[in-house]
Amino acid sequence: MFLSPTDLKDYRAFYGLSQRALAQFLGVSKTYVAMFESGERSIPDYIVDRLEVTTEQMQNIRMVKAERLALYPQYHNKKD
Repeated sequence: MFLSPTDLKDYRAFYGLSQRALAQFLGVSKTYVAMFESGERSIPDYIVDRLEVTTEQMQNIRMVKAERLALYPQYHNKKD
């Protein structure tokens, strides 16, 4: 499965994880996670595999994000 930088941010936000917590889980530095999320570095397959996220789960995460943005339009102007 492919994860975009936005997907990774959405995954992290959905589960209420900080960059530090996600980095610790993945066994990488917080800086490395920030680089993935900014698009500065591509997300390697081993990171995607470690997350064990399916296409269906990502679709659900995106749907929840869209519903939240519909309910709280003030967040449309915030960065992902």
